[in-house]
Amino acid sequence: MLQAAALWSAATAMGAESDLAPRQAQLACGPAIVVANALCYGEAPLCVRETLTFRRPGGSTVLSPHPHVGKHSAPAGGSVAALDYHATSWACAEGVDGGRYVAIVMVHASGADCGECQYARLYYPNGNAIAATLRFDSSGRPGGNPASAALMREILGRPWPGALKLIYDR
Repeated sequence: MLQAAALWSAATAMGAESDLAPRQAQLACGPAIVVANALCYGEAPLCVRETLTFRRPGGSTVLSPHPHVGKHSAPAGGSVAALDYHATSWACAEGVDGGRYVAIVMVHASGADCGECQYARLYYPNGNAIAATLRFDSSGRPGGNPASAALMREILGRPWPGALKLIYDR
């Protein structure tokens, strides 16, 4: 009940023109179809919820790529509770071993104009996480993750995924 009240309060703070709107996209990768679902404030890069569903023969995995929420400036003024980072682009990346991996770039709610405002995540097509170029403490503060970044470079043969596509066409 409190969560619903908080969402309603945040949505009304944005005004009627920026109500919460669902976003959805799909990516085929190896034996899996990855479905991204988000609930965001209109066209703004502010989302209150985001999940990835890895569907494959024999099962599926649902996860939240970034769980931390904070107060962020709303386009119409004031602030709203929203995810600190949201998924913006992805690719079914081929690894140096010929395997397929799901690469996702996460961007901070305020934009990608700072050193820790974007990071990459790498998953197996079954949804198991492999690496993330940033790690977060229990309060959601980001910090570098050199070992994970090196693992991503080893798997993909480059430091950052290539051939990325926007996830949600707005």
